[in-house]
Amino acid sequence: MCQSQIQTLKHTKFMKKLFYLSIALSSFIFTNSHAQVGKGKFILGGLINPGFASYKMNSPGAINSETWRISSQVRLGYFLTERFNLGIDLGNEYSVYKRDDGRTKHFSLTAGPFMRYYFLNEKLGVFGEGGAGLGTGSSKYTFGGRSEDKWTTNSTYAKFGPGINYFLNENIALEFLLTFQTHWSKDHSSSVYAIDQKMKSHVLDFKIGLLFLL
Repeated sequence: MCQSQIQTLKHTKFMKKLFYLSIALSSFIFTNSHAQVGKGKFILGGLINPGFASYKMNSPGAINSETWRISSQVRLGYFLTERFNLGIDLGNEYSVYKRDDGRTKHFSLTAGPFMRYYFLNEKLGVFGEGGAGLGTGSSKYTFGGRSEDKWTTNSTYAKFGPGINYFLNENIALEFLLTFQTHWSKDHSSSVYAIDQKMKSHVLDFKIGLLFLL
């Protein structure tokens, strides 16, 4: 048997071992990945939602712009029953909006209670979630690198939507959450014009993250 055939045989044996090891590992994960949710358990989780958008206009005199943002949430919950969870939700968002003639930077914090009900609590946890809370934030507008305008924002929000937990083992899961949110905000400008404005907005938000059962 020549050297190349020996190397090919060794490679084939190695690939077979790797294949069988992958099957064994997958079987272990799938047979030992049931959720250990239940009354008296805590959940600790984190979610993130990055985003970017760019707008370019072809018409004369149009202003091009781009936006990037990142928002995150940290939550702690407690199972009051086998399927019902009640907890506290802390969130933040940072965004930058750039235009040809200036930019805007925005930062906000939110806090409020949430409740979650699990319809399935095996390997794949399917749940519905709702929540409400308060928020505060600030924005800084810069025009042409010279003049500035600062805004402060106070808001309330309500949200609801479905989610999925995919359990990697008994205590760790991937989380996917889609929520429809309504925000009521009041903005105040600290410029010489002292402008106040109220606004209502609707947001469809998708986040991914990790969930830990404690």
